[in-house]
Amino acid sequence: MWMRFVGMLSVLMSLVLGVASVAAQSPATTPEPSADDPNFLSLVILRSGVPFEGTLAGTDGGLLMVFNATEGDVVTLSAIQTEESDLDPVLVVMDRFGAVLAYNDDDFALDTPLASRIQGLTIPFTDTYFVLLSSFFNLRSSDEEALTAEPETLAFTALLEGNIQPTELAEDEFFYTTAVLTQGEPFAFEINEEREVGFLEYVGTAGERVTIDLVSPEDFLDTVLMVFDRNGTRLAADDDGGDERLAARVTDLELPADGTYLIFSTLYDFPNLPELAAEEQPTRQLEVVVNAAK
Repeated sequence: MWMRFVGMLSVLMSLVLGVASVAAQSPATTPEPSADDPNFLSLVILRSGVPFEGTLAGTDGGLLMVFNATEGDVVTLSAIQTEESDLDPVLVVMDRFGAVLAYNDDDFALDTPLASRIQGLTIPFTDTYFVLLSSFFNLRSSDEEALTAEPETLAFTALLEGNIQPTELAEDEFFYTTAVLTQGEPFAFEINEEREVGFLEYVGTAGERVTIDLVSPEDFLDTVLMVFDRNGTRLAADDDGGDERLAARVTDLELPADGTYLIFSTLYDFPNLPELAAEEQPTRQLEVVVNAAK
């Protein structure tokens, strides 16, 4: 049974009204945990024409952000590393259901080598859209060095242009849709041409140690897991750490705070799956399970 509603969490599928991170004011920095309800996501909201100045230092190599847009908008999104930065940025744009709309690693038309830009993306419907910003070398795997890196070594400026704020959403609000996981209970879902990424949530407690497995019961598919805190900071990522061949596993991750965590569940080729979908890719069955202990 699927359920949709606004303003609260569901035990299955929820349509939730989120709020902007306190650090999302512009110009902004990488978000810090806010004092808002920990059971809801509080992400940086990108706004048209307003630079977002951040860093991947202190993360596991990734940052999740959002923007709101109106059907028919033609948007451009760039991520440019600063002069002192060693970052090779990568951008992935998805709708809130997990469909990948655009991906870019290097736009050679930009003056800064290795900088990323998604240009001329037509928005399919009025809604919230997710942005994954990571590095080329650690898009699908942990970057332990980033956790202790100096901020300027992984600094970037992200700029969104061309979107119009929907009238039904306040500027500090966004929608997101997730399936909420229960500890120890496997959750099955599908990856297809309408959803290349499964957005899942787990509500945990500070000090809890979680192990998350993502497998394909029917095929030996190459799965990828990422775990984000409620502010969009990536805490862990894995490609092939599971017991089964090519299966992903995040092992013994200690949760830093009470509240909700977003589990990004997908396949290794997820940025390219929209192009592969033209070849009539089959629906894939995946299963995720969270096991936790104090």
